[in-house]
Amino acid sequence: LRLPASACSAPASSSPCVGAASGAVAPIRAQIQTLAGLDFLRRTHNVLRIGKPGTGKPGTGKTGLAIGLLREACLNGCPGRFINAQVLLDELYASLADRTTKT
Repeated sequence: LRLPASACSAPASSSPCVGAASGAVAPIRAQIQTLAGLDFLRRTHNVLRIGKPGTGKPGTGKTGLAIGLLREACLNGCPGRFINAQVLLDELYASLADRTTKT
């Protein structure tokens, strides 16, 4: 998974890093490269990207990252689907209302 330099150039104060139990934080680039290794799939874990209020600005690469991870998974033989959260919720509520499911 190739990353443009801009994908990891957020200012430190607004940088969404994950803290480890020891208090250390992993840089964004390292987190993305770890995700690109697809270990989360082998462990059957999901990846969910939710921004803090005011940080989910358009053009910051959230969708591009999700599509890149999906592409990497597909190239490695894993089936996948990219769906907008609102569309997913709409489908779930509709299936509850009419007691059907979509594939």
